[in-house]
This record gives sequence, C-alpha cells and structure tokens, in this order.
Amino acid sequence: MLMKIIYTIVSKLKKFIFVPFCFGVFFLGCKEGKVRVYRIPKENILEGNLQWSVPSGWKEQGASGVRLARFEAGTAKGSADVSVVMLPGSAGGILANINRWRGQVGLGPIDEKSLQSQLQRVPSSAGELSLVDFSGVNSQGDNSPVRMLAAILFDGETTWFFKTQGEPSVVIAVKPTFLEFLRSLRFAGK
Repeated sequence: MLMKIIYTIVSKLKKFIFVPFCFGVFFLGCKEGKVRVYRIPKENILEGNLQWSVPSGWKEQGASGVRLARFEAGTAKGSADVSVVMLPGSAGGILANINRWRGQVGLGPIDEKSLQSQLQRVPSSAGELSLVDFSGVNSQGDNSPVRMLAAILFDGETTWFFKTQGEPSVVIAVKPTFLEFLRSLRFAGK
C-alpha cells in the first residue's frame, strides 16, 4: 500500500516538474542567436612558392575561381587566355587530366600507351613539365575550331596546371611565349 501511495505522489510530481522543464528547454532552445561571419584571409600560395616571369605582351587578369593566376596573351592575331591552377596531390594523374582536356576540344580519350606520344617535355627550374598540344572543336560552345596547350607540373605534393586555349591561329602564335613562360617557372628558395 505504501508503495502505491509513493508511486501516485511521484507520478503527480513528475507532471509538475516535467511540464515546466519542457517549456524551459523550448524557450531557451528557440532563443535567436546571432550569426557570426569570420573572414579568414586566403593564404597567397604563390608568394614565396612557385614563381614565373610574365612574357612581354601578356596582361595579368587576376585570379578567379580555382585559377590562381590568369593572363591575356596578346599577339597580332588576337589574344588567348592563359590560366594557372594548383591542386593538392596528384590531382587524378596526367592521363586523367589529359583525357579531360581532350574531351573539352571534342577528342576521345587515349590510353597510357598512347600518352607518351602525346607528351612534350619542357624543362624548368621548378621541374620538368609535361606539355600537350591539341586541336579540335569547342565542344562546350558553337563547335568552332579550337586549339589547346596545357602543361602539368607535379612537385611531389602539388600538381600545377598551365593552360591556354583559343582560336587555333592565335594559340599557335602564343605558343613560343607560353613555352617561355613555362621555362621560367621556379620555386622560391630553391
């Protein structure tokens, strides 16, 4: 009998404790907090790391998106866009990136065996670059003729991509200065 009385008392007390507790949690939990925004300065990964000399006639366009640097490479025939992108690690490897670029100019993929015949080696103080030169069509636009020069530099921890693409006669005219740009690559302090 005593147990029944104690149980009844505890049951009634629960209601008196539980209901205020729930309201307290609800009102405290729904309290509007301030949203805080923090601006963390982007580390300039180019500064004190990979450096280059900008060829005469090229105009810096500034970084945008994943592009760490952009240039307009001007010639008498027009200008081409040159970009620099850096990704951590091997970034998928040379073959995967070359096949992605081939797709961008309407060409099919190649295999590892065919890859070696597609590569030109370009020496620089930063290391040897693998360069490809493709002609095709603008598969993401009006199917106009397009040419692409793209180079990859893997420094052991990072993969650097250097690319210019545009109207074929312009890219052909830009190629000597693009190669000059690639040969000027160097790491600060090395």
